[in-house]
Amino acid sequence: MALELIPNAVLSVVLASSINIKGDAEINAYNAATQQVYVTTADGLALVDIKTPNNIKLQKLIDFTQSPYSFTNKLTSVASQKGLTAVSISAKSKQQPGRVILLDANGKMLSSIEVGPLPDMVTFTPDGKYLLVANEGEPSEPHGKIDPAGSVSIIDISNPSAPSVKTADFSKFDSQSTALAKAGVRIFPGKKPSEDFEPEYIAVSADGKYAMVTLQEANALGHLNIEAASFEKIVPLGFKDWMGLEIDVTGKDNGYFPRKDSPIVGMYMPDAIAGFVGKDGKQYYVMANEGDDRNDFIEGEESIRLAKWKVELDGKKFPNAQKLVSKQWLGRLKTPKINGLNGDTDGDGDIDIIYTYGGRSFSIVDAQGNQVFESGDHVERWMGLAGGLDEKRSSKKGPEPEGVTVGTINDKVYAFIGIERGAGGVMVYEVSNPKTPKFVAYAKKDGDRSPEGLTFISSSDSPNGIGLLVVTNEKSSTLTVYEVK
Repeated sequence: MALELIPNAVLSVVLASSINIKGDAEINAYNAATQQVYVTTADGLALVDIKTPNNIKLQKLIDFTQSPYSFTNKLTSVASQKGLTAVSISAKSKQQPGRVILLDANGKMLSSIEVGPLPDMVTFTPDGKYLLVANEGEPSEPHGKIDPAGSVSIIDISNPSAPSVKTADFSKFDSQSTALAKAGVRIFPGKKPSEDFEPEYIAVSADGKYAMVTLQEANALGHLNIEAASFEKIVPLGFKDWMGLEIDVTGKDNGYFPRKDSPIVGMYMPDAIAGFVGKDGKQYYVMANEGDDRNDFIEGEESIRLAKWKVELDGKKFPNAQKLVSKQWLGRLKTPKINGLNGDTDGDGDIDIIYTYGGRSFSIVDAQGNQVFESGDHVERWMGLAGGLDEKRSSKKGPEPEGVTVGTINDKVYAFIGIERGAGGVMVYEVSNPKTPKFVAYAKKDGDRSPEGLTFISSSDSPNGIGLLVVTNEKSSTLTVYEVK
């Protein structure tokens, strides 16, 4: 069943209040014990009082360069549960081990834990026994000469003052590199999975036994056994055929001019992921399919515009190749040029598949990573209708769905999808039946740009007894609160 283009308005998402926070406000978390929202910024951890959601106030800033923390203010993520708050912080050099700092409800440091390079996301298991950290292990700039291994730290916080750490890496998959690549996992030339995989985001199953980890650049998921601290398998996400779907990849044409006949294939490459239980009682995960390249880390860059690429398209597969590479069609599209990843499937030097970065969508997978729903061109069409497509980005990754959180209201499960580019905002879908989601609302405050962090606060935990959506917008550096009912 295709999604209706216009939201059915069964859910009300109304602006409550908003404030500016200096320092590129990015990720947020809610501490129900203190009714505060914690926000990562370039200057430290901001504490915002939301006891009165219609009048939120910045209270103070924790500077992690000062004693007793004495580290850096390169904050990457924050999570809070049952009064305990965890903040992940990158070292001055991102290729060196990072740190997670545990705070009590009063902001006092309980412990400081060394984790892997560039800890990019942190989350608790539902029972509060473990803290999981996605160590991205991002290469150095430029050219990626130093490339630390990606991993996930599993921190036992049964005693928050004396935590213990196990590390799940990808070394067991090095011997499976060829098979994984054939199955559709993107592994860069000359790299082993243990070097190449970069955990981006983590979602924990409702029973707390497993986690699904996005490996964005690899276009794959890692299925993690938490107790064993081991990845059980790597799940290739496959590719998205855009033929028959609306997409505008022209750019610089002063408007939304979609086509339904573009023979391109999207690599989902999800960023954020969130877990939920459907009305059938089964575990599912919803992903924001942003897309990403490694242009900053590869000499000569990974991607290139199709019209500038001195490589021919396969004449049998693309008999209209000359028209395809015109600027009025696919000429400005960014596509990967790296050998082995560039769509030359038969190795004869011409291109058999034209890849594009990201799915411009959200998708839902089951507990094993099998896709049960994909939103098609819905995000692209809605942004076009709302006048919210960024002309500079349409030929790259389009609207770039990036953030996602889930929440339950009146026994129905909703997914909130943050749109990074163009008009931005948050698109809201009911996903109680994961195979047939419904578009129910769109939330956007004028001036807010790039919603990076999303947190849903249930009515039972919120200060005013109404469900709240908290959004941090990085480019406008704002914290915005919506009432959801």
